[in-house]
Amino acid sequence: MSKVIFVFLGSLVLFGHPAFSQTAGAGHVASIEAKVQRIKANQLTISQYKNQLNEISQAWRAKEAKLKTEIDELYKERDDIIADMKVGAKCSQCGKYKSQFEAEGASFQEHLGKVKGYAVPATTSELEATRRKYTEAIALKKVQLQNMGSGDKAMLNKQKDISDLEKSNEKLCTEITNHSNDYQMVVFDEAKQKHQIWTDDLIGYISNLLIAQDKVSIYKNRMNIYNASWTQKVKNSKDEVISEAKAEQNAIINNIEQNKQKISDEKIKQEEYLAEAQTRLNVAKSRKAEVSTALNGLSSADTLRPGYIAVQSKLTFEINAIEKDMLASNLTTKSFIAGVETKNATLKSKILQINSNITQKQTIRISEARKLIDKLKQTAATATITATKDVFSAQSAYTQRVAFCKGLQSVYSDLVVKESNRILSASQAVGCSVYNDIRGQVALNWNQVFSCVNALTTLAKPYSTNAFNSYCPGKSAPTYLSAYKSFLSGLSPEDKDAVRLTSNAAFFELVNN
Repeated sequence: MSKVIFVFLGSLVLFGHPAFSQTAGAGHVASIEAKVQRIKANQLTISQYKNQLNEISQAWRAKEAKLKTEIDELYKERDDIIADMKVGAKCSQCGKYKSQFEAEGASFQEHLGKVKGYAVPATTSELEATRRKYTEAIALKKVQLQNMGSGDKAMLNKQKDISDLEKSNEKLCTEITNHSNDYQMVVFDEAKQKHQIWTDDLIGYISNLLIAQDKVSIYKNRMNIYNASWTQKVKNSKDEVISEAKAEQNAIINNIEQNKQKISDEKIKQEEYLAEAQTRLNVAKSRKAEVSTALNGLSSADTLRPGYIAVQSKLTFEINAIEKDMLASNLTTKSFIAGVETKNATLKSKILQINSNITQKQTIRISEARKLIDKLKQTAATATITATKDVFSAQSAYTQRVAFCKGLQSVYSDLVVKESNRILSASQAVGCSVYNDIRGQVALNWNQVFSCVNALTTLAKPYSTNAFNSYCPGKSAPTYLSAYKSFLSGLSPEDKDAVRLTSNAAFFELVNN
């Protein structure tokens, strides 16, 4: 188990993703938590301020109530004194009024007895003076009450401090909401980039799988081609031998005809020579006859006789030479014709031999073709076995890579959930609203792009006319499958046709353009 974990974490590093510790939006999470702490601090201060405000308010209300009570008492005191002044309820000795003694809880009558005084009425001037006195005192209290307004300065300042802190918290809440939205956008962009990297990597493994599957189809198709072509190969081999035999025979026949032409030419040449020689011979014999006739007419002592005898001897020699040459020429011509006819006889026997050898050569040629076909079939069979193994290996490698990429997604998703929970927990603590659906967006995008890529393993093969790749977001399959497209472009027309017959029609159309 520890080895598996080690390999997985090692792959994370090699794959360009060291064990995830935070997302690209971690800064927004930290900012939200920091702002929440500021809100909490503000809330604590607001609570303290409200307690202080309550104390200040109570003191203010007490002061206000006291002033109002004092004003009421001044009104009552004034009215009571004026009433006493009007009815003669003033002590003649101390000048105090009956209502004043009663306010102190003392008896006016007892006081008069003690001081031996009597009750006297107030003068008009005293009444006016008393009224002015109380009017001024009441007015002063009213001014003091009016100056209190809705609160004193300390209370108003505290209320402003509370309002400022509450506004600050509202602003911080808005900023927290904005941070949560920014967090979602940053993380979603990062997630899409990671998903793109992971699925591009998976496409490489899928390309290997598709290539291995196509190789199986190609080699099986070659086997079918070899088997289907054997009958034609046999016919072609026989026809080739016959064609070669005919060509050889035609060459021999042409040679024979050329030899016959040579004989004909030689005979013509001989006839022309003999005709010319015969003419010369006839002339020589005619002259010799004339010379012999002349000699017979001469006596033995005739002086012309030696000259005629010499001419006769010369003509005899010439006649013998011509006859000898004609004989030799006949022999030479006959020898030449005999030699050429012997060659033609040999050539004619070769023609017969070629005919008799056709069947044997066809058998040999077919045997050689069988060896070649068997070798090709063995090569294709071996290649099919290898390609089939490659399919299982590629499928296994892809399955492992899928597990690895899903592991990356799980790690990243857990991190997003953790950070999202931190945002939600922090915001709930202070009652701020936040965007909190990023975990669903990340999961949905992964499911979309992975499903699209994974569909290649089931939809691309075997042959069908179903719609292909209709849910891939943003990017078409051919863009991903550059390695597979390169493989296809290097195939012969026959091998490519084998791939076409075992592929989804729409998929093949996409990757073959």
